[in-house]
Amino acid sequence: MPRNGSGTYTLPQPAFVPNTIITSSSVNSDLSDIATALSNSISADGQTTITGQLKFPTGSAGAPSHTFASDIATGMYLVSAGVLGFATAGIQSMQVAAGTTTITGNLSVTGTISAGGGGAQTFTSLVVTGTTTLATTNIGGITTITGTNPLTLTGGNLAVGGNTVLSGLLTVGSTSTLAATGVTTLTVSSTSTFTGLATFNGGTSESSTTTLAFHLDTGTKTATGAGLNVTLNKMSGTITTESLAIAQASKITYTINNSDVAANDIVMVNVGNGTNNLGHPVVSVVNPAGGSFTVDITNTGSSTTSGTLLIFFMVLKN
Repeated sequence: MPRNGSGTYTLPQPAFVPNTIITSSSVNSDLSDIATALSNSISADGQTTITGQLKFPTGSAGAPSHTFASDIATGMYLVSAGVLGFATAGIQSMQVAAGTTTITGNLSVTGTISAGGGGAQTFTSLVVTGTTTLATTNIGGITTITGTNPLTLTGGNLAVGGNTVLSGLLTVGSTSTLAATGVTTLTVSSTSTFTGLATFNGGTSESSTTTLAFHLDTGTKTATGAGLNVTLNKMSGTITTESLAIAQASKITYTINNSDVAANDIVMVNVGNGTNNLGHPVVSVVNPAGGSFTVDITNTGSSTTSGTLLIFFMVLKN
């Protein structure tokens, strides 16, 4: 036997003694055994077909046991029993265990990802440039999605805890939650369809065709006007006018400067009393324009108004 179970090779014949007769059978026995041992060894030029297990040391992220002559800090090693590790530049980049694969860093996909099976997919960061189909998905970091039809959520919930940039089509068929006001951002520059419940705890803004007709703002959504003019850059809010004296059957035109408004948007407006308790002011005409909209308020009561009015508005992206 050329080697023992530990891989140690020993000649079958004892060492030859000087000045003694060496028989051909002894020499041939050693040479035959050496030939067998060499045949069972791995050739450096790749000719050998392995018939048994190859045993390597455990290794580490800094010194992988499976590595390359040109980059000895990149390769594969054993993290612990049943856990396989992959290192790049001496740092663990992926860990594979039974039923679980953990990627450290960003996952960049140029083909198709299909993840389902009823379980949740959790990403600290997700970069998608191809078609991706996910079930329940949790994304805790920055997510960049590009492509013609890159991300489809076929079931379950989509929870994004970091910034999300979407330059392709996002189709969500169930609940979508983007939390952490002031931290979480979803930017959509193409058509997006939300067929289920979409909950936004922060603001949204639409730069292209989107079936989400309005969004909810955060921060102060009130302003006080003067000279029939006010500025409030919000998708919805409440304006307190200055004290107005609108005679019976007369109207005033109030201008609300709002950078969120486009000329083809729909602006829903209602008016109520602030300090005023006379007359009957009603909204007669609303005219949206780029960066502003005007509201005509007519007094249909029998007495002149005297006091402030409240103008309530909501902008619907058309």
